[in-house]
Amino acid sequence: MAGERPKTKLGTVAYSVGERLARLLSLSYKNKTDTARAEHKTKNKKYRPQTKEQITLPSTPSTREQRRREALAKRKQEQRQLKRRRSKGRKLLIGLVSSTVVVLGAVSSLIGINVYFSSRLTVSSASPLNLSDPFSTFFIVSNDGALAVYDVRFWCKYNHIKYAAIAEFKEGGSFDVTRDVGKIEAGDKASVPCIPPGYVKAPLTKADVSIGVSFQPSFIPWRIQRGFRFVGERDPDDVLHWFPQPLQKPIETPPPRYGR
Repeated sequence: MAGERPKTKLGTVAYSVGERLARLLSLSYKNKTDTARAEHKTKNKKYRPQTKEQITLPSTPSTREQRRREALAKRKQEQRQLKRRRSKGRKLLIGLVSSTVVVLGAVSSLIGINVYFSSRLTVSSASPLNLSDPFSTFFIVSNDGALAVYDVRFWCKYNHIKYAAIAEFKEGGSFDVTRDVGKIEAGDKASVPCIPPGYVKAPLTKADVSIGVSFQPSFIPWRIQRGFRFVGERDPDDVLHWFPQPLQKPIETPPPRYGR
């Protein structure tokens, strides 16, 4: 019968060995089963959490990281816009400066040309009306420019006037008041007398005068003033003639206007 021990010695040994092998196999199977169950539990605990707090969403960028990226992109866009504005500002400034320089250059050129052509007033002496009277000579104001000049004013100042054994005048007194010549067209002339102080018809031993002329040019809002100097020299016939000389100092301001 099954389960009964053999009665012989050999049979008993064989039965004992078989029983031990069966126990070992049973223990081995049980250990493997326990190990498999433990691993299964571990996997279930890792991948299948038991509570809602342990459940996580799929991996996505966090809100903080997304905000950081958006702020960085916005900053870069603002920097590009700032560079474009600065570039436009520089171009506008360069264009404005260039236009201003061109305009100023054109205006300066026009003013220079106008001054050159409209302000060429000269003063010369005519022949004396009376050979024995040097101050019977008229001085001629000529407009040698291409444009008319307006409100021309003429005045004389003496540097040194000496009559023979009568009187002597020095340094800058006015002969008389300023004379209004008015408008002189291009190419026209005006004759103006120059009367010394204490005028007497007497021989001169020294004659040195300065003549001032001021006027308003065409198309220019300011006045221009010019100065001239003449020195009297006698010829062999004892007739005094006026000769132009360089000014020794700038012409002074004019005296009061004639008739005021």
